[in-house]
Amino acid sequence: MQANNHGGGTPDSDPYPAIGVNWDSATAFCNWVSAKTGKIYRLPTEAEWEKAARGADQRRYPWGNSIDHSYANFVYSQKFDTVREVGFYDGSRRGELQTHSNASPYGAFDMAGNVMEWCQDWYSRDYYSVSPRKNPKGPDSGAYKVVRGGSFSWIRWTFARMGGPLRGLVPGASDDRLPLRTAALTQT
Repeated sequence: MQANNHGGGTPDSDPYPAIGVNWDSATAFCNWVSAKTGKIYRLPTEAEWEKAARGADQRRYPWGNSIDHSYANFVYSQKFDTVREVGFYDGSRRGELQTHSNASPYGAFDMAGNVMEWCQDWYSRDYYSVSPRKNPKGPDSGAYKVVRGGSFSWIRWTFARMGGPLRGLVPGASDDRLPLRTAALTQT
């Protein structure tokens, strides 16, 4: 992995997402920001993340229903599979690549591909069959925490979209081959 792609403290890495962040560290960061600002921050629930990514019209990806390398960073998007700068897919020309905006209906960028994001919820395969219909908060306990968003190192048709096959990881999981970042902070 290139040093400039580690984000968060590596020189010249500010435009990149921090990777290798486990759920415990992501939550600790939210708590630190809360203490520092006097406002309450947390990871979003899976339902909040999905709504921010998809909107309300059941699209497959944040921008619509099709995907190619001009919309998102997934396997074979570049010579060496690695993370891209946050906001890279904004509709501008990037060298030989004319990007398309990958913004969701709510204006959130990078919700599919590049790196996965932690959510607050415990993961349960059957949770939505018994959950409240409006604003579900996730199961009370579990072995895995929900992740969303896909990754630069996974194939497009299974993992770059929301709701892909991998939906949970152990909270302590942290591996640069499995890039993770905290999802956008939610103020409550």
